[in-house]
Amino acid sequence: MAWMDYVDSLMTANGVGEVAIVGIGCKSIWAATKNGNFCKITCDQISALLGDIKVLQQNGIQLGDKKYTFVTTDCEQNSAANDWKWITISAKGDLKVSAVIHRTETSLILIEAANTDLKGPSLLEILQRTVNYLLANHI
Repeated sequence: MAWMDYVDSLMTANGVGEVAIVGIGCKSIWAATKNGNFCKITCDQISALLGDIKVLQQNGIQLGDKKYTFVTTDCEQNSAANDWKWITISAKGDLKVSAVIHRTETSLILIEAANTDLKGPSLLEILQRTVNYLLANHI
């Protein structure tokens, strides 16, 4: 399957507004929802995601044209500064939608809710099915 097929598959879940798959090594967008904010993610923004989690916790993150605040992560307090598998963030501004970023060995998979009804844990559950498939197939 092509990367855009995974984006399209995730977009079929009820309440999902946007999805992107970003390469860690090349720090570029592999596939993203057409005309979405995630299409505008820059190399510097990807680098910031891969940096110190404590900086994200304190400052939030700019992705594309949106600013997000940090909500939670799977990372232990005492673990390495960038040793996380997923983080939950929330958009700042009028529509405070939730988003989840899942880190694999080679990519970041981002998923954002279409509205405030779908929260981080539900997004993570939707995303986890795709991540499990990718890991099981060594992708």
